Amino acid sequence: MMDTPDLATLTLDVGKHAGPEAGGCAMEWVSAFAGEPWSDNPACTSPVIAAYVRGLNDEMGDAERQRLVPYIPRLVGTTASGDVEQRRAYMAADTAVRVFAAAGLRAAGMTEQADLLAGLPEIVDEATAESAAGSTRSAARSAWAAAGSTWAAARSAESATRSAESATEAVRAAEAARSAAPVLDEALRLLDRLIEADA
Repeated sequence: MMDTPDLATLTLDVGKHAGPEAGGCAMEWVSAFAGEPWSDNPACTSPVIAAYVRGLNDEMGDAERQRLVPYIPRLVGTTASGDVEQRRAYMAADTAVRVFAAAGLRAAGMTEQADLLAGLPEIVDEATAESAAGSTRSAARSAWAAAGSTWAAARSAESATRSAESATEAVRAAEAARSAAPVLDEALRLLDRLIEADA
């Protein structure tokens, strides 16, 4: 049995790892913290939460990923009844549609579709989930159609923008970081709510 990891010195990495000597993702360190066999799907953690954290871990940037370290002890012992797990799944779906997908559409300039998703009723059961799925499919079709038009316009303008790319690279990176911060904050607030759903 391995020693309990020192959270103060822990660095989270992307993906699965053979063991702690090769690094570890958030869920692998949860297994170590709980004294379980090394795994990114420890028995001590809610399956809904574990799936969510695996996705967050791999999608976050290196610096942002470290914000998951304080959650490691909180994820131990989050398994719950089927009813609680189902509620957690609906909570995750609701935030994915009404917050994250809406934010992505808004960032792409598709305000009408973003407002449609953000204004949907909260997803709390199968009926609201099915209704939201229909609206999400409609918004996705609109996004694909807009992407096709944008792609054609972008190709025709490509040569004109090459000279300006180096000058605007830092500005774009800073803007992307600023726009991503509220979504990351919301992602961690959802994680808090998922953990507390059994409280």
